[in-house]
Amino acid sequence: MMGRIEIDKVDDKVIAGIAVEAKLQGRTFEDQVRAILSSHAVVSKEDRLKLVDEIRAMTPKDRQQPDSAGMLRALRDGNFDID
Repeated sequence: MMGRIEIDKVDDKVIAGIAVEAKLQGRTFEDQVRAILSSHAVVSKEDRLKLVDEIRAMTPKDRQQPDSAGMLRALRDGNFDID
């Protein structure tokens, strides 16, 4: 499935720069924008692990985390009364 993006208020110089890049790469403007977005959307394993560590650090050390498997089963089975 492919999504659609519409962006307002892009500086004319940015648009012109992308148009030049597209021409140099032998791409259409649209293909160049896709290439730019694709190259910036890849998150390295190190960055993902860093984010996990940052989220984990938000939880107080003395707090026991609930079993997420049980929570997921309850949601899957339509039992939304999770303690």
